[in-house]
Amino acid sequence: MQLYLLLTERCNLSCPSCIRGKKKKNVYLDAAAWMSVLKRNAAAFRDYQLLVTGGEPTLHPQMTEIIRASRPFFRSISINTNGVIGTWVNASDFSDIHVQVSLDGTPEMHNRMRGDGRQDVFSCVNQTIEKLGECHISYNISTTVNVQNYDNIFQMPGFIARYFNLRYWKISPELPFGCSSDEKILRPLPWNQLIDFLLDHARVRLKVRKLFDFALADRFLATHDLSEPSKTRNCGDVVNKVYVYPDLTVYPCTCLTDFPLGNLKTQSLMAIVHSARAEIFRNYTVKEDSVCAACKYLPICNGGCIGMSYHHFKELGRGDFRCPKLGKL
Repeated sequence: MQLYLLLTERCNLSCPSCIRGKKKKNVYLDAAAWMSVLKRNAAAFRDYQLLVTGGEPTLHPQMTEIIRASRPFFRSISINTNGVIGTWVNASDFSDIHVQVSLDGTPEMHNRMRGDGRQDVFSCVNQTIEKLGECHISYNISTTVNVQNYDNIFQMPGFIARYFNLRYWKISPELPFGCSSDEKILRPLPWNQLIDFLLDHARVRLKVRKLFDFALADRFLATHDLSEPSKTRNCGDVVNKVYVYPDLTVYPCTCLTDFPLGNLKTQSLMAIVHSARAEIFRNYTVKEDSVCAACKYLPICNGGCIGMSYHHFKELGRGDFRCPKLGKL
């Protein structure tokens, strides 16, 4: 299980693909309040991985102290960063921490995606990645793909392979939340074609997932007994992950911030994730009159991304609008 902790919503970049959106509050996690939360939730937290994120977490002046205090309470700790600031990287404080760094293309493309073409963001990120490798700190590169950088990703396998001590390369499709839009996201077919190419040509370990590959799904259905009720879990179901914002409000997902579940200032995490509001997501099902309800692939996907349903249809339980079966793309 994962707990995403936003140290701040502030960021030092203004990426047009940002899932958090433009309206970022100038609020930082109160370190003392977090220490209190740790003590009151010690038993619950030991089942979670802590993912320190933002905004840009390295902007928090007490990031190192917060991570140091959190270590004894979680199974593991990771930092998700855009890599622009790398002065915090050192082997003594972060030898047991995993770091994810964003890199969305070769140098020119990354600068276009992350720096609007006017900043040399890539050079800063490259220095941070090289420093992580030199310090033998576990790290991966995360690439977000949309229609703008799609063709460029085909050039990346050789480029990525040169990084020292890289644990894996994670490639994800851009989601139409925050600053993004439906027009910028990839359709399943070109996305799956990219994944096939990368599986054939990448020289590093990959972390990827195909979208709505029905031939693959048919092979799965042919070899698995799914007569029992589905146990498929969706992203945003509060079972596998939750998001904690700087004011300590807990959400099922960063794309479901219209559904605050509670606040760790006054409630325990267990009370929040087992609350009546959280049950909507814990026991998420598609609506009986939805296209998904009669679909043979429902036991596999359970309606797909919960946030996609809410984003596109303005209600839960309608299915992931990217699915070809819904005919919305």
